[in-house]
Amino acid sequence: MADQQQSVHIDIDAEQHMRYWSKTLHVHPVDLRAAVDAVGPGLEDVRRYLKRLTSGQPVG
Repeated sequence: MADQQQSVHIDIDAEQHMRYWSKTLHVHPVDLRAAVDAVGPGLEDVRRYLKRLTSGQPVG
């Protein structure tokens, strides 16, 4: 399953993707864009980044 999710990419230039993934991941579009900028568009990478961000763990 993780392999399938990693093949999913978030297209931050597509408004529909931003709305969908912001709602699905329960984050503001600005935070979603920052996550994609930081780790790339892979869904699992973005999820891990956002989880660390909200847990207070260092993200760098």
